[in-house]
Amino acid sequence: MQPAAEREDYCKYPNIEAERAGRRMTQSQVARALGVCVGAYYGWVGGDWPIPSGHLRALCALFRCSPDYLLAPDDSGRRWKRYMRL
Repeated sequence: MQPAAEREDYCKYPNIEAERAGRRMTQSQVARALGVCVGAYYGWVGGDWPIPSGHLRALCALFRCSPDYLLAPDDSGRRWKRYMRL
């Protein structure tokens, strides 16, 4: 069985990918900004590995939004974005 990140139809944290795409960044660029390999980024977004707290804070700073929003399993976290700006 393939890891979740390698399946095209699966993304555990769609808001992370939405923020990345909205900023026209590649997955490699986000990984580089966080100081990790792209495989680690794939694993986090796909739900194969937990996102370390330091890297989650870095993602929040990069995308200027809250952890609640980024980790929402669907678009329900979007309502928190406007209230939880960093």
